Amino acid sequence: MNALYTIISDEIYIRKQTLEKIKTLPLSAPFGYNFNEEDKSFYYAQAIPMIYAVWEGFTKRCFDAYAKELNQLNLKISQTIGSIVQFQLENAPIMIQNYPKNDKSDYYERLRLFFTKNELKLPEDLTNTKDNVGFEVINGLLQTFGLSKLQEQKRIENIPEHIADRFFPHIKQISLYPIEIEMSNSSKYTGLLRLRNGITHGNPDDTVIDHLYIDRFVFLVEFLMDEVFEKIQEGYEGKTYLKEEFRAGKLQKSQKTTNFEAE
Repeated sequence: MNALYTIISDEIYIRKQTLEKIKTLPLSAPFGYNFNEEDKSFYYAQAIPMIYAVWEGFTKRCFDAYAKELNQLNLKISQTIGSIVQFQLENAPIMIQNYPKNDKSDYYERLRLFFTKNELKLPEDLTNTKDNVGFEVINGLLQTFGLSKLQEQKRIENIPEHIADRFFPHIKQISLYPIEIEMSNSSKYTGLLRLRNGITHGNPDDTVIDHLYIDRFVFLVEFLMDEVFEKIQEGYEGKTYLKEEFRAGKLQKSQKTTNFEAE
């Protein structure tokens, strides 16, 4: 297992342990204290932001690690897909979106040097989760790095029965897990992101959150971490960070090109 896979595997293991503690704390009566029903209601509501924090923290750590791994491959900008080059440009000192209004000569000179140097050097701690890692945000990050996106629904067989029975009674027939709905910030759904935002912004709705909600969102985050890891493995091994012509054995030859204009 390479360093990237080890980092992400360790992150998943540690965060699943955290999620298990969040899920079982009211049931384990720590330090001899027994949660009454009022305590449980309070805890379950506060557990929603904690579960979300595990997911957002994993997302940032995961993509920062992937950026670091790509940097260590000593890639050329001319070999790399456009979305990754855009990510570098938008986070580089040049800051391409900060186009100067007056003297532009220094800006263009730095831009010329950027492409002439032709080195991929991604920021390793600037992954922007927008503080709302919902369906669109996670797919945007995956797409930026040339990875395949999550589907709105995923065919799986191991959805806990008590979750399927209460929230998705149709699942047993079609075995489709509604990922987008589970993450949704829409007022139409009681997804993780909407409940988290309501609680943390001081505007909770009237949803009565109980242990089944906690089980449901713990399952969601564990599932998503494994899914994202799988997407990264597929993309890394398939070299989807490279333009098509530089994949499948053509990389070594292409590295003889040192000038962006020479491609």
